Amino acid sequence: MPIINEEIHQETIVKNKLDLSYMTIPGLKLDGYKFIRNLVCSELEMSKEEVFARSRKRKHVFARHLMMFLAQTHLKNEILIKIGDYYGGYDHATVLHAKKSIQDYMDTDKVLFKQISKLSEEVRITRKLFIQTKKESK
Repeated sequence: MPIINEEIHQETIVKNKLDLSYMTIPGLKLDGYKFIRNLVCSELEMSKEEVFARSRKRKHVFARHLMMFLAQTHLKNEILIKIGDYYGGYDHATVLHAKKSIQDYMDTDKVLFKQISKLSEEVRITRKLFIQTKKESK
């Protein structure tokens, strides 16, 4: 049963040249952390090396915080320490701070709100498609 948004989503993946090699149907594995990392790096036009450098430059911190925000929002079964560890070796307090920071940005900047909402929707659609594909293959 096809999903209407699937075609639009596939165009977005192709347009953004996202690396989805880890999302394989035979093994049915989706690494949500890597997907979010690739999505944010693509959207912000940054390499993963830039993002994970121990830099406190605003653009690097924002990218890491955005990844943590999306992971905490969409990867519901993950604990905060695991999210922080994956996105640079940070603790749970940093993940909580990241979520608050991104929410504050979204409250004050409508353009940023739209951009983050778009990324959040892409993560949600991808997870939904993956879960549906996983169920159909069983």
